[in-house]
Amino acid sequence: MTTVGPKCRRGGRRQILVIDDDAAIREVVSDILTDDAFAVAAVRNLGEAKALLQGRCFDLILSDAPMSTWSLSGLAQLQALQQSVNGAPIVLLTGFAEASRLDPKAHGLAAVLMKPFDLDSLLGLVRQLLRVP
Repeated sequence: MTTVGPKCRRGGRRQILVIDDDAAIREVVSDILTDDAFAVAAVRNLGEAKALLQGRCFDLILSDAPMSTWSLSGLAQLQALQQSVNGAPIVLLTGFAEASRLDPKAHGLAAVLMKPFDLDSLLGLVRQLLRVP
């Protein structure tokens, strides 16, 4: 599991980018992370994420699968995104059952978290990856 991001603190807070086309998930994930003292930016898709990354730095990316049906080409899009964020860990948040059989490291991911997920599990994973007690 990857644990080292570029350490992009803003106002002393670690920066997390949330990418999900579901507004409710973006809101809940953003709220729980903000309440735990992380700085969060949330966008709907990879296109918006790429635009936001111009001039911004993130310590961790939490991303929904960037496709409407399961395919490894969507994972390749996430790998390309990771290269543009200086190797910040990416956690795939997905409801695709096929993803549960993935070896995250083999696809450049820090972890895969299956939807629906427990918010405490998400928070624990984020803290672990960013080495926050």
